[in-house]
Amino acid sequence: IALIKGLAKAFRNWQAIAMLALVQLLLAWLIAAPMTSELHERWDNSMLPAAEPSVLPQADTIAWDEVLISREGELSGLYNSLVLPVTGVGYILFSALVLAGVLPLFSGLDLKFNWDRFWSNASRFFRPFVGLALIAALLFWAADTAATVVDDLVNDALAGNDDEASVFITGVLVAGAFRFLLFAMLVMVFQYAKAVAATEGLRNIIYLTRKAVSFVSRHFVTALMLFILLGAIEFGVLALDAAVWHFALPGADAAFAWAWLVVVTVLLVGLKLSFYASQLLLYVEISRRTSEGVRVDLDTGQYNAAY
Repeated sequence: IALIKGLAKAFRNWQAIAMLALVQLLLAWLIAAPMTSELHERWDNSMLPAAEPSVLPQADTIAWDEVLISREGELSGLYNSLVLPVTGVGYILFSALVLAGVLPLFSGLDLKFNWDRFWSNASRFFRPFVGLALIAALLFWAADTAATVVDDLVNDALAGNDDEASVFITGVLVAGAFRFLLFAMLVMVFQYAKAVAATEGLRNIIYLTRKAVSFVSRHFVTALMLFILLGAIEFGVLALDAAVWHFALPGADAAFAWAWLVVVTVLLVGLKLSFYASQLLLYVEISRRTSEGVRVDLDTGQYNAAY
């Protein structure tokens, strides 16, 4: 139910989806533009795959890396040290701004997007959302270090085992399960921290993180099931996108390729906002049902309602 309602609320506020999709396409074009000629040669006179290298078949990603290597001394160093980090940080900040502006609209009154509400919400929640992103980055770095240590311990423990199948399965089950649960926990905590902020009008990032940890730990199975369902939907869209790029677009008209790029970008951005909306609605519903004292505070400059 939370997923269905989240999808409805996110796509009802299509202006936020349009903003995020437009910026994503613009940043992708800025990244690819300096290497247009070489990308044209490698992708049959089309630079479109450069726009979303993370969702393309592995061969296309390798070709992108080869382009950077071939331009070493001219563009490769610039891309690795400046262009990619700057565009990545820029997109993260813009995503935080959009989430800060629209996420409170999903929490209480069934309000539609308008610019007054957007900027009122963004002015309240942009800084705490950026603060949560910084804390998340530090914890993800620590989690990656911990996961690497666990990988080494598992490899050392299985070093004397000659059964390759058993070693592989055990390694995947132990190290893989540890990584999945650890990173899933972190992702959920910081997504629900934003839900707490948007729902209750709170801006203290330490308190938000602590309350999100409490919620996720108490309702871990339910939160994880929604997380897996959301991930499966996104994976299905990415698989469809990869299949279209691989089977349908080679040799197709450039206009069709651009149209598909825009459609899949809008769909992925819409799903991203739907995921946040779904988790917010799940948080509100469980908190109300379990009497955990959730206070829905929606303040958009024109409305201030508490439930």
